[in-house]
Amino acid sequence: MRIHQLTTRALPLAAALLMGAAARGHAQGTLLYTFTGVVDRDVQITMHRAQLSTDNAGLNTAGSSHLRLMTPLPAEEGALAVVLDAGRGTADVVQQPNATNDYTGIVRIRDKSSGADTYRASVYWSGLSGGEVITNPGRPAPFSSDIGMLHWTGNVDGTIDLIIRGNTISYHTLGGKSTSNAMSTFKGDPLPRAVSHVHVELNSGRGTVGVAQQPNAENGYTAIVRIWDPQPGYGFYDFNVHWF
Repeated sequence: MRIHQLTTRALPLAAALLMGAAARGHAQGTLLYTFTGVVDRDVQITMHRAQLSTDNAGLNTAGSSHLRLMTPLPAEEGALAVVLDAGRGTADVVQQPNATNDYTGIVRIRDKSSGADTYRASVYWSGLSGGEVITNPGRPAPFSSDIGMLHWTGNVDGTIDLIIRGNTISYHTLGGKSTSNAMSTFKGDPLPRAVSHVHVELNSGRGTVGVAQQPNAENGYTAIVRIWDPQPGYGFYDFNVHWF
């Protein structure tokens, strides 16, 4: 395992200002770091505060990767998203930061083809206090510009991703058990293949529901809604996902 202890205080002022500008305003959230390297098989990148480390399962990765810190990972509720800028394989978030893991996030880059390839990836963080979630059941929100909506109910024990593309839904269990008794209903237009914004309205649930990925051209206009259920056993959730 290679550990990269990084801090923005060591940067010249001009470079820090450029990084700060790059870290703001992206549809995925705040830019935390970028990865550039040669991968054969896979590499895992772990982030805790301003510390980054790599765990290489590949053949050619040792000594050939570069991590560039932009912003330390906050110690608060939020979600990571990874954008693969170059490379023939995949990049996924395998552990979201939360209180139980001391706000440590893990991203995995996998190269499934023979030989090695050069990868570039950017990892972003979005806080759940930034307007993506409404946590006041019974208080209606103005969604007059909606062009469509998904109503979802179900039982969750752990962390579940709802992956929405067009009028289809798939599930990815990040931790705990698979969802049970899930029911979903689309109203209005399906999630469009166009620039749109997804917003979650939580009606009932003991945990947190947030947008982990906004739809855009880079991800094929696929939205990901993440449910965190912090208590043992299944909890019931009822929420709406609006797009406009």
